[in-house]
Amino acid sequence: MNSNLALDSDSDTSYLVDMVLRKMPNLLERLNAAQTLEVELFSQALSRERKNQFLQYVGLIRSDLDLVDYNVKQVLRHNEPVRSRLQPVTTALVDAAPIFAWNFEQKTIGQQGLPISRELLKATGTRAVQEAIRTQDETFQMIDELLALRIDAYISYRNAVSVFAGGILLLLGYLFCGFDMSVRKRMYQLNSLMACVAKGDLQARGRSDANDEMGELTCEINRTLDSLQRMYEEVQQSHATLERWNLELEGKIKERTAALQNLLDYAGQGFLSFGGDLQIDKEYSAECTAIFRREIAGENACALLCPEAEAQQVFVAAVLAKILAENSAALQETYFSLLPEAISLGARYISVTYKVIEGGQQGGSRKIMLILTDRTVQKALEEQMQAERDVLAMIVQVVTHAADFFAAVNQYTLFCREGMAELLRSKKEPADVLADLFRVVHTFKGTFGQLRLRQTMGFLHEMEDRLAAIRTQEGADMEKSELEKNLAGFTPERMLSCLQEDVRVLEDKLGQDFFQRKNVLVIDNERLLELEEKMQAALPPEECGMLLTAIRRLRYKPLQELLQSFPEYTCGLAERHGKAVHSFTVNGGTMMVDPARYYDFVKSMGHVFRNAVMHGLETMEERLESGKDELGVIACSVREEEGGICITVADDGRGMDPKVIRDLALEKGLCSLADVQRLGPEEWLRFIFTDGFSAAEEVDELAGRGVGLAAVRMELEKLGGMVTVRSVLGEGTEFSFFLPYEKAEEAESLSIRDLAKPLLQAAEGLLQEQCGLAVTRIHYLDSASEGNLQLRKVSSFLNVKGGLAGKILLSADEKIVQAGIKARVRTAAEDKLENVLSQYAQQLFRQALEAWPQGPAEVNVEPLLSLLAEDASAKYSHSQTSTWVLETPVGSLSLSLIY
Repeated sequence: MNSNLALDSDSDTSYLVDMVLRKMPNLLERLNAAQTLEVELFSQALSRERKNQFLQYVGLIRSDLDLVDYNVKQVLRHNEPVRSRLQPVTTALVDAAPIFAWNFEQKTIGQQGLPISRELLKATGTRAVQEAIRTQDETFQMIDELLALRIDAYISYRNAVSVFAGGILLLLGYLFCGFDMSVRKRMYQLNSLMACVAKGDLQARGRSDANDEMGELTCEINRTLDSLQRMYEEVQQSHATLERWNLELEGKIKERTAALQNLLDYAGQGFLSFGGDLQIDKEYSAECTAIFRREIAGENACALLCPEAEAQQVFVAAVLAKILAENSAALQETYFSLLPEAISLGARYISVTYKVIEGGQQGGSRKIMLILTDRTVQKALEEQMQAERDVLAMIVQVVTHAADFFAAVNQYTLFCREGMAELLRSKKEPADVLADLFRVVHTFKGTFGQLRLRQTMGFLHEMEDRLAAIRTQEGADMEKSELEKNLAGFTPERMLSCLQEDVRVLEDKLGQDFFQRKNVLVIDNERLLELEEKMQAALPPEECGMLLTAIRRLRYKPLQELLQSFPEYTCGLAERHGKAVHSFTVNGGTMMVDPARYYDFVKSMGHVFRNAVMHGLETMEERLESGKDELGVIACSVREEEGGICITVADDGRGMDPKVIRDLALEKGLCSLADVQRLGPEEWLRFIFTDGFSAAEEVDELAGRGVGLAAVRMELEKLGGMVTVRSVLGEGTEFSFFLPYEKAEEAESLSIRDLAKPLLQAAEGLLQEQCGLAVTRIHYLDSASEGNLQLRKVSSFLNVKGGLAGKILLSADEKIVQAGIKARVRTAAEDKLENVLSQYAQQLFRQALEAWPQGPAEVNVEPLLSLLAEDASAKYSHSQTSTWVLETPVGSLSLSLIY
């Protein structure tokens, strides 16, 4: 609007009119519009283009605010009355609007630092709008007052002019009373004109038809009246415009207020507030009524938060009083963390968020706002999703480690049906039986925990609690009958029911086909062991060696494979307990071992990895404070040493203090004062393997029983192994387990065909050394048709058994055998050609084996047949044959292998 007031010498009024008529409506409209965008702003599908539009909107708000601030500062520059009126409200606006703009901008581009919640954005936006309205109202009032003052000044000026003009006219009339009547008549006209003006008639005009001084005076008066008339009309028009705008603004404010109220009522959250008296204010959203199913105005806030716990209401009241009296925002947030985070109303789950509302510029008292959200459905969905995640994790673990799963199921089933009863019937002392039960149950719990079988793990934890209670109540003097009575409730059916629930879930997800694998993975393994025993009992060692090797290769596994589930389990365990571990694998461990021999010890190793996470590693905050990487390091390596295997598990955690171990052992009564004087630091470190020792402050599903490492020690002793512990306080701990190594027999799959080269070398040496015949040529004959072998004059067959299976045929011309006879000291029986060749054949075989170090140890040979025949042949149609011919000056020698 182009107002003549803007050209007035009073610059304060000009800036006020400019601020109100052109700048303030834009700022207020944009602030209100920004609040309506809050729902879209918190949408997850907000596009980049829309975010850019929001940021431009924030820029417009800041630009309008800068213009308003500039105009106000111009007013405040030299006008003390206006400064005293406008400075408080404009200061509040300049403080509130940028906060809202900053929150709006931060939520648009992504939260920086503290989260920008929807409630915070609403609160700061509402305050900015309120301060803008307040500034505009105050400015309107100031403009009205200034305009009224100016109108009064104009009227005073008009009256002064009228009086002055009247005085002049009277003076002129007095001075020129003797003038001509025409002059006096114009004087009378001017007097009448001034009288009309004095009465407020600014439309009155004088006649100015004369060209004398009186006519000029009348024209000047008329021009002055015209100017006054225009100014008056413009002031009236401006006042009318301001009144209209004020009405429109009030209507918009009421409309926006109603819209905000509707938004709060239908936001799906309850908003209520209370002050120091803890009585709920009358103003609260409709959702509060829906949540509590009654009107809550005037009720006590503590009773709402803790409806059934009077003692807790007292505590909550004290905390709320602290918050209302505290000025530090950080301490307020700390106190808020002590208050209930949710309210349970029957089956409904209501989350609670707390905010402090300051009193504002008017000096009002501080209040606390509660934001209530019904999260019953969401919590149920979260629990359902968590259950599904647990099932998926269980499926992944079971499928990935199927062999471990089936083995654990079979062993646990056997323990439930037979093992526990046998342990209770054993001749051990009741305390020893209880300790054994503790170790077995704890190990099973760790194994099923690795496999994520939650039902089974939960039941075993309950069973551990019961065993711990028995140990505490009965003590070391309990009777076997009392122990059996206390454990009577743990029947095989009950102990297996939890496992059956987990298995039913797996069957539903994986189908019955998956569980058919267990016949291969577990049952056939037992049959292999039975078959080994039967073979060793029924066959001589030289005959069953090769079969035993092949069968054992089916059963033996790399030690690394037995340990492969621990890295993933360790990393997952650390993550679930707020710690972080670098991913790792088991280094080494390719040696083949008998799983049945090492299985129990390997499963007990879960306690070592679990302790490394629960007791060894610090939290991420503690690691950063001590200058370490926030991700911890746990390593596992396996190496073969002389006479055994060394498994090392190390961490870079806090380490162990032998003095602390000593004090805990004394406190728990696990050692005497004499032991304190006698034992050194290394011996105290090994004390952690004592049954009942635990450094955990409380018992949970994973630690605190004092039986984990004791179970490791027991399984290690069964194998005849030993453990070494090295620990440096603040740097970490290393466990080294030495196990006797029973190597798997990994004999290669050999054929008698592999014996050909040593046999040919031995035959060539025998002809030269024993018979004095030089070999002139060796050539290979292709396999005869249909397995036919052409025989020479003298032939000898040998049967090979044990690690090699097949037959050897040595066939020679008569002259070669006679040459051998001449070189020997012989009896009459030994002069027979066939006998001589048979002896040579056996000698060849022995020499060939001696020259073949990679050959099997358990190989024997026995003569089958020796004969003299002309033009004979042997047929082996179902066997493979290989034949070599060694030519000499007197004849030939044929060497054939049949396999």
